[in-house]
Amino acid sequence: MYKSDLQREKEKLWKKQNSYDMSDAMTCFISAISRPGIERSYFLKWMRMNLDNLSRQKLSGLREAYKNKKEQKNKKKSSENNEEIKEIYQPLSNSSLGIEHFFREMGQIYEASVSLTETNLSRQQFKHLPRLCAELLLDGFPLELVDGDASNIPLRWVTDVLSQLNDLVSPKSKILVVAVLGVQSTGKSTLLNTMFGVQFAVSSGRCTRGAFMLLIKVNENVKKELKCDFMVIIDTEGLKSPELAQLDNSYEHDNELATLVVGLSDITIINIAM
Repeated sequence: MYKSDLQREKEKLWKKQNSYDMSDAMTCFISAISRPGIERSYFLKWMRMNLDNLSRQKLSGLREAYKNKKEQKNKKKSSENNEEIKEIYQPLSNSSLGIEHFFREMGQIYEASVSLTETNLSRQQFKHLPRLCAELLLDGFPLELVDGDASNIPLRWVTDVLSQLNDLVSPKSKILVVAVLGVQSTGKSTLLNTMFGVQFAVSSGRCTRGAFMLLIKVNENVKKELKCDFMVIIDTEGLKSPELAQLDNSYEHDNELATLVVGLSDITIINIAM
């Protein structure tokens, strides 16, 4: 009953979304990432830098206050400052804008279009989006698996992207999945970036939300040792986050995330703060 009610609500929202035109920002974004490989890579890197600079200018005060409250809490080793941390973190999180938000919107647009009939022009217009995202995965850009703001997994979007990825690589390719889990602000993204030479977003006061996957092609000289052709790296949001600490069922969110990540991975790295 609950599942069917959710499905009806989703279909209602998709219908409403399909009644509007796509925003100019998303039109420009999709047009830019549809260009040839090198142009696309430069566009995404410059866009990330500009968004980070914008956040740095607008949110420096909030980040400093967040950092100070976290340090005070760690020194006292108590939960007295949890409410204050939450109050600072919420506007900080809501005001942060990254490339992941544009890709999330792209996934939402695609899932809404799939609810239309096969012959609908809007559905035909967006059917190439999973292929674009699969190509970006091969280029080393991350894909959002779990929406960190809504704790939602866009199943149709992720499934179609991975199906397109399977078409782009050899069907006999072997994949090793490595994931990281740990308490918030213990440097999980930095650890993965250092270990594998990737570029998960890291920023003081702005933690990972949800879960992201990134594809790495394994060099020929270590394929035999690792027994795989590709590695999938999964970065996750921190457990025991202050904004969820005040909720009675906050442990359920952490348990669900941990279960998902451990179930998906061949190797799980548990990052512990010292």
